[in-house]
Amino acid sequence: MNDSAISIGVITLQQRTAGLTKLLKHLIPIAENHQGDIEIVIVNNSGQSAHSEISGTIDGSGIARVCPVNLVDSPENNIAVARNLLLDHSRHDLLAFLDDDEYPVVQWLDSLLHMMNTCDATVVAGPVPAVFHESAPSWVHTVDLHNTRGRENAQIIEHTGTGNVLINKTRIGGLRFDESFGKSGGSDTDFFIRVRENGGLIYWANDAIAYEDIPETRSSASYLIHRFIKQGENYRRISSERDNASSPLLFSSKAIAVVLISMPIAALMVLTKRPQAGDWVKRAFSNYGKLHSPKKQLYAS
Repeated sequence: MNDSAISIGVITLQQRTAGLTKLLKHLIPIAENHQGDIEIVIVNNSGQSAHSEISGTIDGSGIARVCPVNLVDSPENNIAVARNLLLDHSRHDLLAFLDDDEYPVVQWLDSLLHMMNTCDATVVAGPVPAVFHESAPSWVHTVDLHNTRGRENAQIIEHTGTGNVLINKTRIGGLRFDESFGKSGGSDTDFFIRVRENGGLIYWANDAIAYEDIPETRSSASYLIHRFIKQGENYRRISSERDNASSPLLFSSKAIAVVLISMPIAALMVLTKRPQAGDWVKRAFSNYGKLHSPKKQLYAS
């Protein structure tokens, strides 16, 4: 067991109280078994009007009987603002992020902390296997939504999101999430790139698993394709701001080449129901997103 003091941060919305309840119930045995000080910080990203409902959800889960819970209201529905609130309102130097539609395995926290201590890491990330709704097309169930395949335990990785990470706040200084990405998505990618640019190392912990329930509305082909396109657009924006795309023509040419190669392969994989189908669809449309900017935001109000 690890006796490190730790905060667990969660961002939630008024319409996602069922997922929040499920997550908090999974956190109860984790909090009970942890030997050190532990708290949960929850950011209400639906405004002051939702405070009482979310507070009631927290009370009904029973989590407050095993550890303190701090509910913070965000001034606006902006995912980057909410992430910064977690950084600013968590009491401990170690802060673990989870999404409100996830549920961690029992060894989740111990695995993150073990990797943090063993590797002297700035950030530790764990797998987030997606559990798609049963109504999703067959190819959707094959998507490696969070790029977890092919990673080895204790491997240093370049990219991660905030769905399942442990951050040592003493090593990120004043770094905060860029709130201009608050509606489009991408603030987590941008943030962890800057962590690495400042000398931080991100390690992978295979056993720190948190499953993600994907509802029917987000398990459709149209939603996922839009998500992949927006991810490609965000990558282009982040790269251009850092001069990583120093030659726009070369950047676009590479994206066009990948699209032209990936699209027919993706179509063939989908038609033949191959297990790699989802990853080829993701590759094709994320590269298309480097060339095209959809008007619809990923995180709408």
